[in-house]
Amino acid sequence: YPSVCDSQRPPSPPTVPVAEGDACRLEAQYVHQVYEEISSHFSSTRHSPWPQVRDFLLSLPPGSILADVGCGNGKYLGINPEVMS
Repeated sequence: YPSVCDSQRPPSPPTVPVAEGDACRLEAQYVHQVYEEISSHFSSTRHSPWPQVRDFLLSLPPGSILADVGCGNGKYLGINPEVMS
């Protein structure tokens, strides 16, 4: 039954959400839900700061402002208490 088999049909372009509610549902399903499912394992494998990152953070002068933007569990936040993050 080629008409119902994905591999037998020509690919269709992805659809773009039209309404904000559709976009929110997609984000909840494919971003938030995935992060919730993998967060425990992810965090347990990222417990030790990388030495060069630790050294960099400790080299910053007191009062420096730091933004750690990205996926992470905050393992670097307490390295240098003189830095505002």
